[in-house]
Amino acid sequence: MFVMFVCGLVTVNVAHRGGGLIFYSGAVTAVALIGGLLTASLAASAGVLVSLRASTVRQAAQALSVGIMLCIFVPAFGVTALPASWKASFLEWGTKLSVREWVAVVCVVLALADAVLVAIAMARFKRARLILD
Repeated sequence: MFVMFVCGLVTVNVAHRGGGLIFYSGAVTAVALIGGLLTASLAASAGVLVSLRASTVRQAAQALSVGIMLCIFVPAFGVTALPASWKASFLEWGTKLSVREWVAVVCVVLALADAVLVAIAMARFKRARLILD
């Protein structure tokens, strides 16, 4: 994520070529770093939890990729299947919050999901059951 962040800065500044360097604002940088950390820790904790139940690495990778695809495709296609009145209600509800409030809500939800998955993984982990050759 950090490499992509830097690549974005380089690309914008190479394309801009004039008037000085362009940088992200402090708020954007903080949100990107915190959001990246929370998202990466969510994926890692989900991966650990899935791998505790899988008998092979391949099985764990397939289960995790199915979960990721469901997280992307169900909302994307589910929203289009909703009635127009529901979509209007969700849009009206969603526009009541400011961008800062949405960022705070998303960060809190990600942090809670991280905490829950890590707690579940810690409860399920049994060192004695590890196979050590």
